[in-house]
Amino acid sequence: MSRYIEKLVESLKALTGKGGSLVIPEKIYGGKVYPKPKFSDLNAVHIGDPDIRAAIDFIGDVAVGNGFETTMNKKYTTKSGGLTAKEIVDDKCKKFGMDELSQEFIRDLVGYGNSVIWHKNPVKIEVLARVLPGTIQSFDFDAETNLIFKGVKTLHKEFPADELIWMAYGRIGKTSIGVGILQSLCTALKTETGDRPPFAEIKNRVQKSMMEQIEKFSAYNELWVLGGIDDAKAKEYHTKIQALKNSRLVFNPKKEQTARVHQLVPERMRGLDFYAETLWNSFYLALNTPYPKLILGGGAGFTEAAANAAVKMGDTRISALRRYAKRVIETQIFDRWVIEEGLDPHAAQVRLNWQLVEKPNWDVLLPLLEKTWELKGISDSEWRGILINLGVSLQEKELPKTEQTDESSEARP
Repeated sequence: MSRYIEKLVESLKALTGKGGSLVIPEKIYGGKVYPKPKFSDLNAVHIGDPDIRAAIDFIGDVAVGNGFETTMNKKYTTKSGGLTAKEIVDDKCKKFGMDELSQEFIRDLVGYGNSVIWHKNPVKIEVLARVLPGTIQSFDFDAETNLIFKGVKTLHKEFPADELIWMAYGRIGKTSIGVGILQSLCTALKTETGDRPPFAEIKNRVQKSMMEQIEKFSAYNELWVLGGIDDAKAKEYHTKIQALKNSRLVFNPKKEQTARVHQLVPERMRGLDFYAETLWNSFYLALNTPYPKLILGGGAGFTEAAANAAVKMGDTRISALRRYAKRVIETQIFDRWVIEEGLDPHAAQVRLNWQLVEKPNWDVLLPLLEKTWELKGISDSEWRGILINLGVSLQEKELPKTEQTDESSEARP
């Protein structure tokens, strides 16, 4: 028992020393945690469903934005090879393509909840290569304690933990692996009253049914009336007529001696609109971004206020994703680079900033904005928004409608 406690303490130290929250995976299959559904299945849905891919790309693109800049503690003046810690990190970012890599692993976090980066050398970062989520088969942990992360197994290779940077975002449930948009869309709902198929499968069934209905009923049907022939001849004609395009029926009236063709135009069936809209609304919620709904024009009850609230909710989620990625990059990559050059990462404090650090020249910009405001080129709410974005500590609030739309008031001081 004492040995087990010692290993437990060592495991906790090893995990907490790397930063991030501590999650103990459930003990299954001798320390192997298999993603359910399989990542290969998630990858198939990711590629095959344009709605899902668009949502993942959109969230990832907004989160990364125009890239990032780095800052450091200016009081830390120690250099290595004539370069400061910030200059070292900037050079490494350019060498290893951190700007491109950040776009890729952010999308992995959004879609799969996990991103695995291979740096090859346990002691020094030699490469920064993304392990494709669709190839991952299992996450391996110490079989005895189930605490120490041992590595990742893919279709073609096993990567040890000391050669990896593993990011797990949105972890819920019994396992330590992250949960992304794709897993929620591809997981069935199991309750005591029964099971519901995964949303991705439901959407696929609905679209398949729609396609079949269009193929079957979009063109008119035809009723071929063949009079004056016997049943054997009618069957012969029926076989040949069915081979023609569109849906055709054959009728053989005994009393008629003429042949004619009737066009039967099907009526449009309604009544399922509400059910379809409910399905799509749930699907869009699962995408974790309101923008598909906004682009498609909303719907019943989707007012301007609801749209604004949805946008703010989406921005909040993106901010949380940025914060998580920022911390991992700083501790797992930037600090390693600083240590490799013999500098102190805690003193250097090299930080990643998703937004531009340099502010505009206030002496030039503010008089221009103020003059535009006086001439009513921008509204009060827009003026406040600009000041807030520039870093002025102002609380966002809605201005009275009269104050926003009053065109007869005199120029404001």
